[in-house]
Amino acid sequence: MRAKIATWIVLGLLVIGAIAFFLGPKLFASIAFPLFFQDSVAKWSKHYNVDANMIEALIMIESGGNPSARSCCARGATQFTDGTAIAVAQRLGISPFTPEDLVEDPDMAVQFAAYYMGEHIKNYDGDVFKALQAYNGGHGAVMSNNSATVVYAQNVLSRQQLYYEIYGRWWDVPDLNIKPRDNNSATVGQFPILGFWKNLLFTRDIPRSSEQGNGDGSFGDFWQNLLPGY
Repeated sequence: MRAKIATWIVLGLLVIGAIAFFLGPKLFASIAFPLFFQDSVAKWSKHYNVDANMIEALIMIESGGNPSARSCCARGATQFTDGTAIAVAQRLGISPFTPEDLVEDPDMAVQFAAYYMGEHIKNYDGDVFKALQAYNGGHGAVMSNNSATVVYAQNVLSRQQLYYEIYGRWWDVPDLNIKPRDNNSATVGQFPILGFWKNLLFTRDIPRSSEQGNGDGSFGDFWQNLLPGY
């Protein structure tokens, strides 16, 4: 009798697991991968001609959307080091400025990221992959094809694709009243189920201490979004 009960329990857990695996992306995609600072991302991405979903993915990996994020050498939602932040502020003509402004003003942090990525994309003749490497580790990391920056660029581009699958071109929606795309094929067709779980469970940035900051896009971000205060 106990063996039968155990068997039914195992079967029940397998069924629940299968349902969660296939329906999880549809039910929790917008929780696991929320949009951060929508107004700012839409505005500055358009201004500097960079992809808004790429900036969203970058923010997710750099800070999990936390405007007060700090690492050993960087700060803010888009994780700028002090030296890079001061240089960008000078180029943009922002004065007075201190790096702490990026923590206190998330809109400025997004502006810096969009500008900085736009400049890197120009410098690398439209090569977004190399531009992301440079954002993460500087020009030297691009030249040496540093493995950490390669993983970083892959992670950002992977999450960028997920943002497209979840939200589409959300910045074109009037008043930015954003909801996940209502697509019946999302759970079994066009929506990349394996990609969702891979990004949720395994994608995380590799810490670095060179030209730019230190992101940590981790599984904990999901629970923090699902359960505030976790």
